[in-house]
Amino acid sequence: MNAWQEILSYLKSKVNTQSYQTWLRPTRFSHADQETLVVNVPNREFQEWLPEHYGALVQEALIQLRRAPARNRCRPNSILTPSIIS
Repeated sequence: MNAWQEILSYLKSKVNTQSYQTWLRPTRFSHADQETLVVNVPNREFQEWLPEHYGALVQEALIQLRRAPARNRCRPNSILTPSIIS
């Protein structure tokens, strides 16, 4: 299980089912290094919405799961330049 799958499992217990299915389930792990976790999202709307509404919960999950990346990034599948999630 990759870091994002672990985070998604954590978040699933923290948000309602509809929100999870709409906003979190469509996301996909891209890659991670010691400082950054990069997640692919379907489009720019997700790229803008997720950090605003779930950035703090993702940080909470990273702490609870003792995962190293301090920064999270999400990027639309169609855009190569990532942007910071929180």
